[in-house]
Amino acid sequence: MVRVVLYLGSKLPYQGFTLTGHSGYAIHGQDIVCAGISGLALSVAQGLEYYLGTKVVIDQAESGRLQVLVSEETCTDQELCQAETLIGTLKLGFESIIKRYPGTMEIVESEV
Repeated sequence: MVRVVLYLGSKLPYQGFTLTGHSGYAIHGQDIVCAGISGLALSVAQGLEYYLGTKVVIDQAESGRLQVLVSEETCTDQELCQAETLIGTLKLGFESIIKRYPGTMEIVESEV
């Protein structure tokens, strides 16, 4: 199962996220659910990096783990709005995947 941890922010509803695991929907390399999850997460990470530059830290491990954290304290109001939109859209996409493919991923909220 893929585990998504959404980190609660002080200025943002969510300051970032960590993604780990495998959906188990199909074998590695043929899993459309994992591909969809990865595509969403990487697109949001790239969008945050594009709009926020050095105000976002992206850590991607060879194991497949992806962690993305926004530095809320250094962001302008416009950048916070952009980050909120992107991370909120990510959450909506993940919730859609959970509804369509139950048991393949979970979302939890946590402090950083």
